[in-house]
Amino acid sequence: MTATAKVFGYEFREGCEEMKAGKYRVTDPCYFLGHDDDFWNNFCSFMFGEDRTIGSDSYTIEIAGYKVMAWGTAYGDGCYPTLKDGVEIGSSGVDAGMLSLIPIELYDLFKDHLGENDDSSAPIVELAYNFTPHIEEGDCSYGGYQTLTGDSAEGCGDCGCHDDYLNWNSLCNSCQQERDNEEEERLRQEEADNEEEE
Repeated sequence: MTATAKVFGYEFREGCEEMKAGKYRVTDPCYFLGHDDDFWNNFCSFMFGEDRTIGSDSYTIEIAGYKVMAWGTAYGDGCYPTLKDGVEIGSSGVDAGMLSLIPIELYDLFKDHLGENDDSSAPIVELAYNFTPHIEEGDCSYGGYQTLTGDSAEGCGDCGCHDDYLNWNSLCNSCQQERDNEEEERLRQEEADNEEEE
């Protein structure tokens, strides 16, 4: 029997819900279920339909008793990093302007039918406890992990870290302080050189 969402039945709901502890693949849902035209068309109709709550940016999909959480990225398609405790562990390609957390058991159930859509290079995260993802401006935080699609996705322009705060210059606080110190030292040296010339 072909593993399709229609075979198992599915339900769409708006918003984030509590997810069970376990392993999840972070990938664009179109790679996982885009091959299932019935499912994908219904999902798109749900996301963009008239009954949708304006401003809703996250969706829970229930398939075969498993919950998948999907959310819209801040800037559409691209390649976005997933971090654990601030350190990048991998990145996910996006072609449908969305990302999702897919239980690995459900992913494996459908894997034989993904074909060229199999995104097995996408990161796998492991959550020790039940969790409720938090979405803000396209970024998703969940149990010590972050998948970044907004302005912070690029990381610091100098060291590449993903501190919680990046300033106007796309630098973390440490790198900005280092640049400020270098600039102060340069100005002191310039002033000293000018005094010697006089």
